[in-house]
Amino acid sequence: MKIVCNIILILTVCISVVYSYIQRNEYEDRLWTLNSLLIENKNELFNIKEKLSTELKLEGYILDDSITSIIPPYTLILRLHNNVCLSCYTDILLKLKSELEKKNQDLFILGSYTFESNLKKEISIIQCTTQKYANIPTLVIPPADSIETPYLFFLDNKGRIVHPHILIKKDFQTTYQYLQHIKRIYPPYK
Repeated sequence: MKIVCNIILILTVCISVVYSYIQRNEYEDRLWTLNSLLIENKNELFNIKEKLSTELKLEGYILDDSITSIIPPYTLILRLHNNVCLSCYTDILLKLKSELEKKNQDLFILGSYTFESNLKKEISIIQCTTQKYANIPTLVIPPADSIETPYLFFLDNKGRIVHPHILIKKDFQTTYQYLQHIKRIYPPYK
């Protein structure tokens, strides 16, 4: 009888040790996942802060007359260039296009691609049927082009950039809020 009790006791201790080891590994995995998410969120927050800072610097930037002459004042402009990862923003741009089509609103695409065919290819990715675009390979709009993100803005009647909005990956809600804000400011966008 004593042997049976000892065997049961040993088995119980072994099972407890194995279970504790498994639980410890699960908790370490969870902790690792949480830590990774924390770092990812900190990086995203830093990127958002950088984008907001860039928006502030972009406001009031004056574009060359050769550019402003082809874009009617107070037209919503989407800025694309070679350094933009358009596939990273396809979902947001498709939703943007859909929102604008609902209201029959115009979107002018201002690109800076080495070859115009590259811009046309990018436009086809977002299934945009607009014929309103311009490709100016040498155009650089500092500092916004340096963050390698598509962005929206308007030009006022003096060729100044007004109401810029830098797109945030996987976050259409802020772009939707931007469009709602624009509706209040510009009657053609109501």
